[in-house]
Amino acid sequence: MKCVQLYIFVIYVSISSSKFLEHRVLNIERNCGEQNGNIYPWVALIPLETRTYNPSAKVECIGTLISEQYVITSSSCLAFVVSKVQFWSNLELLEVEVERWVVYQATNLALLKLKKAVDSDFFSPICLPSDDLALIENIDPYTATWMQNSDDTRIKKAVKTTIVNCQKRDNGLICLRPNGGDTICDRDEGSPIMFSDQNKWTLGGVLNYAYDIHESICVNSSSVTGSRITKDALKWIMHVIKKN
Repeated sequence: MKCVQLYIFVIYVSISSSKFLEHRVLNIERNCGEQNGNIYPWVALIPLETRTYNPSAKVECIGTLISEQYVITSSSCLAFVVSKVQFWSNLELLEVEVERWVVYQATNLALLKLKKAVDSDFFSPICLPSDDLALIENIDPYTATWMQNSDDTRIKKAVKTTIVNCQKRDNGLICLRPNGGDTICDRDEGSPIMFSDQNKWTLGGVLNYAYDIHESICVNSSSVTGSRITKDALKWIMHVIKKN
């Protein structure tokens, strides 16, 4: 009888924990994608360190806060040492150490788990797409990155883009061409590819490489490529977050 009671208790705890985790993820989705006094409050700066001594090197990537404790970026950024993530606003600089990172093997995505949750009125996560995945092909998405002022402070810059065809047929890829004379450079790797629906911003992909004219895999030589948040990628993200 005691064994049966213990078995029932274990099942109850498992179901309760599962519901709690689902509730956390649903809360992330419900309270996401809004700009409250800080534009694109999910955009993070990832300072990088070279793996060999090079004090003059200034390398960095961009990341996107998708939950209180996870940032998504391009796995190409992990060629360097990633130890911290920074969030900037006009009133606050928040720096959080990275506990560990996980790579999605199917495409060029990586999740950074932060050592502590981001708890600030100035910074909040972007929305993740729903299971049916909004048709990003019908929308001109934006990327968001950082510009450095003369006093070493940071300001955000949004670049509107148009989706163009990729020469390489791969559902995990998306190719973008910046509009209006804007450019995307190598320091913008990891930037969110995002779109807005009724003032809610959703993540559609992550910028990978800013290729030059000789290296571009896109039809237009001024285009850049990114990784889509596909259904499989979304399942992977949810799995990693639930495992915590």
